[in-house]
Amino acid sequence: LKLPSTVGAAGQVLKNGSTAGTLEFGSTHFFEVKISANVSYNGAFSAGLATLVPYNTENYDIGSNFNTSTHLYTVPETGLYQFFASIVLNGDNFASQGWLVVNGSRASFTDWVQSTGDDFLNTAHLLYLTAGDTVGYHLYTATNGATTILESNNHTWFKGYKCN
Repeated sequence: LKLPSTVGAAGQVLKNGSTAGTLEFGSTHFFEVKISANVSYNGAFSAGLATLVPYNTENYDIGSNFNTSTHLYTVPETGLYQFFASIVLNGDNFASQGWLVVNGSRASFTDWVQSTGDDFLNTAHLLYLTAGDTVGYHLYTATNGATTILESNNHTWFKGYKCN
């Protein structure tokens, strides 16, 4: 096993090198975002299956891959990614499902369904993605669609990272 002869920069990690038996420094990709204030949201089917939760404030964005205007994460490198989302509502509606939106469409194998609606929804997703794919988060509300998502550092956030 051959280690690099230089010290990596801040935010870099050791990973398998391009030559067998070597390690090299590479970038890690991680983001964590939230909403900056309570926001009105329509998660009804009539509003579209790709309506995104408007996460607009970055806590971390190593690699600068999350766009707070479009609410989308752009995948920087092909590989396996883990995403987590959490939402709290104000009680005027219930969260019944959540899923990832990849390249503008509801992503297969990402639905989390609650048998009874709740003010809270927490989900985790593991996907193999290609560089350039865009990923956002959709909340489906159980009744009339319209609701208020509450701003909360503890309960309303979206984060992800590259696993390999």
